[in-house]
Amino acid sequence: MHFDTRKRLGLNQRRNVVLIGVGTLGKPLLCYRNFSEHAYEFAAAFDSDASKIGEKPPGGIIVRDIKDLPAVAKEFSVDIAIITTSAQGAQEAATAAAAAGVRGILNFAPVHLSVPKEMKVKKVDLTTEFDNLAYHLQPG
Repeated sequence: MHFDTRKRLGLNQRRNVVLIGVGTLGKPLLCYRNFSEHAYEFAAAFDSDASKIGEKPPGGIIVRDIKDLPAVAKEFSVDIAIITTSAQGAQEAATAAAAAGVRGILNFAPVHLSVPKEMKVKKVDLTTEFDNLAYHLQPG
């Protein structure tokens, strides 16, 4: 993509990202190399499950307690949180991200999030994506 276009789209700067929910979906995202190639860097990974705190899953980032999010968000100027928690934990994660000053959320949890109006949320619903693909596979 041309530099001027990237600049207009806000893609010409590094963005620090945190992952909230280091489970079945979250762990593989920590290893996804395309993020850093597109200027997205994981500053930290968080979970509320005490048994996961201190783990070092693939990707090399030590899992931290969600209570550390405000300090990390400030230290690394975090722009985006990726939420891969259960539906039950997603709102708490979004509330913590908003309180920490995070400006955008990529939400994989199957639930609508209530956030301040200035915060941007992009919902990723894998079932909807499968439905869309299935539609396009229909004959004729």
